[in-house]
Amino acid sequence: MVVSGRELTITFLNKTDNGTYRCEATNSIGKNSAEYILIINGKFTKFLLE
Repeated sequence: MVVSGRELTITFLNKTDNGTYRCEATNSIGKNSAEYILIINGKFTKFLLE
């Protein structure tokens, strides 16, 4: 898993990576979050979440 700026790159996914991923950001103005559900149905080599 690699985080670069606003991008999260997950390499070599498999079915055990299924689940809910939560992104949280906090700064002096406030806090925000989002959740994403990842479901692996087949064979992938890269997933990019922006």
